[in-house]
Amino acid sequence: MNRILHMFPVVIICSFILIIFPEKSNACDCINVSAEDAFQKNDVVFEGKVIEVGRKEGIGIEVLFEVKKIWKGTTSSQIIVYTNGGDCVFHFVEGGEYLVFSSQRGSEKQLHTHSCSGTKRLDEAGVDKVALSQIAKEFAPTKKMDLKGEMVSGFSW
Repeated sequence: MNRILHMFPVVIICSFILIIFPEKSNACDCINVSAEDAFQKNDVVFEGKVIEVGRKEGIGIEVLFEVKKIWKGTTSSQIIVYTNGGDCVFHFVEGGEYLVFSSQRGSEKQLHTHSCSGTKRLDEAGVDKVALSQIAKEFAPTKKMDLKGEMVSGFSW
């Protein structure tokens, strides 16, 4: 009992310090990924405009892009990318333009991205685009696609 009484002030002081000086905590804490690393770690890298955002049961958020420029992994003019990282989900907005780093997953080789993959709004991706131009040559899509009918009913954030 005597030991507990001696520990009580220490517990009170530590609790007070934790309440007064809480550490900032993010549910999705990413290490800042360079464009070079993101390029190496991902299968498809492109710049595109969001045509539609929807939810696909069991998979997550699906996003249909009109592809403007490609650095790696595709020749298609439209691509569907999924984002479902829980707290690390990347929030796309219809009409928004993005630099997307995505990886193939599953037996269907669906493309997935998240907030830690290097994907960014285009207006925040200037440095990354310069770095990509040093790594690979950008090119325009050559395979015309119309994937609008492949999307589940859309919604916006």
